[in-house]
Amino acid sequence: MFLKKLKSERGSITIFVLSAMLLVAGIIFVSYFSMMNKSASQAAELNKIQEEYNQSNAEMAQIYEESKTFVAGEIAEDNEEYTDTNGNTATIPAGFKIVSGNEKIADGLVIQDTDGNEFVWIPVEIVVSDTEENGTNNKAMAIKDGNNYKGLLYSFSESGSTVISGCTTSTDSYHEPDMLTDYDNDTSYNNGLFTKDSLQQEYNKMIESVEKYHGFYVSRYELGLEGTTPVSKNASTNANVTTADSSNSGLKNWYGLYRKCKEFAPQSSNKSVVSSMIWGSQFDAMMNWMQEQGIEDVASGNVNPTNITQVTGSNSEDVIKNIYDLRGCHKDWTLETNSSNYRVARGGNDYVQAFPLSHRSNLVYSSDESSDNSTRLTLYIK
Repeated sequence: MFLKKLKSERGSITIFVLSAMLLVAGIIFVSYFSMMNKSASQAAELNKIQEEYNQSNAEMAQIYEESKTFVAGEIAEDNEEYTDTNGNTATIPAGFKIVSGNEKIADGLVIQDTDGNEFVWIPVEIVVSDTEENGTNNKAMAIKDGNNYKGLLYSFSESGSTVISGCTTSTDSYHEPDMLTDYDNDTSYNNGLFTKDSLQQEYNKMIESVEKYHGFYVSRYELGLEGTTPVSKNASTNANVTTADSSNSGLKNWYGLYRKCKEFAPQSSNKSVVSSMIWGSQFDAMMNWMQEQGIEDVASGNVNPTNITQVTGSNSEDVIKNIYDLRGCHKDWTLETNSSNYRVARGGNDYVQAFPLSHRSNLVYSSDESSDNSTRLTLYIK
């Protein structure tokens, strides 16, 4: 009887154990699948977080890239690379801003410093050519000659431009940089402004800058004086500004204009640029760029309307690519030389209206003490 009961209880125990084991297995199974589901949910949540993080990073990167895009009205704290809506680029020097409404490089990008001086960007794709002859095709500004550079100068026709033969090899041709035999050695003219070596070093630094930044700036207006301070401002809308020419008291012909051009950058509110009287190869780079942009007046005599006053900026129609008075007002002295006796003035003036923009005039200083020629500032970026 006892044995039967025990057997019966053992059978009950066995069923109980099996039931318990099944229950535990069920719990484990449910827990496993719950854990798997939870793990999958956690993985999905982690993926979601990762995607949000990646998106946030992309948005931050886009914001950063947009913050690097220089826009009109902002003053550059450092030299800033600017890309316009056409994908063209320029460098904005520290202390300058882009003038609103003049943001496109192909139309003449205008910058302004905190004193209101305005300059236009001249892009240069190829700066240094391997030979003088190849310049006709690549429109470079210079060739390398040992450790120095020599300017490539161009003659212009309606079909294009060609390098002037001998401009880098002969002092009997148009060339730069160089001294004039007579006047530059006369202390009453030069008076310690420059030597042949210092002119060469100036030219080297300019070319090196243009090659680095693929362009330079030219003054929007002919050189002006605000009191005795050299400026690039519209003299017709700035009551205290006069167009600077070589008859102004204290300027005394070409040398006084050269000195004033060099004074501009220290007078400016920033130290990011070097100022100079325009070089002939810079003037020709401007002409080559304009001709590539379809400006027919570079080589033709069809130059109306012309500024028939001697007030820079006074004719709002005498403006090409946002640069004023290339056709009128004054001729612009350059650093370019022709033989050992002449420096070269470029463009037209108020009384000769048939000159193309690229016109050259060879002038002698002794007969130009009171010349009404002006000049045009250029800036290159340090």
